[in-house]
Amino acid sequence: MKNFIAVISVFVLSLFPTTRLAAQTPLEGSRVRIVLNRPPELSRWELPSELIGTVVSDRSDTIALRIHPSLSVVAVPIADIRSLQVSLGVPSRSKSALLGAARIAPLGALYGVLVEDIPEKFEERLALGLAFGAISGAIVGALMPLERWRRVRR
Repeated sequence: MKNFIAVISVFVLSLFPTTRLAAQTPLEGSRVRIVLNRPPELSRWELPSELIGTVVSDRSDTIALRIHPSLSVVAVPIADIRSLQVSLGVPSRSKSALLGAARIAPLGALYGVLVEDIPEKFEERLALGLAFGAISGAIVGALMPLERWRRVRR
């Protein structure tokens, strides 16, 4: 039972980010992701609108955003913004593989422990599940590195 609680604890702790997010205002030239407020007439089940682009100017009432180099600038009123995030960039494939292994390994360990209920082989199942999770997480992380975002409070 102690081993099971340890596995669950590792899994839960792996879900939380390890860095503290600092509040800051995006600077001109930063790549940002803006989630817009949903108009009241839309269904509550619809996903919110999202804009990703480069900040051209940041004033107290609007943010001017260039979504694509060939398109004109879009002015987004601050009142219409639900969430504002600044890009941290896309990690290298090796760093993404390490992050994927670290995130998926606890899931593999949990799966390895819960698949069969043979108490004598607990450590073996734990190790195999951990290894399988780490390898599969590393492969997925290396093949599909994702852009990281940090939320900005305004």
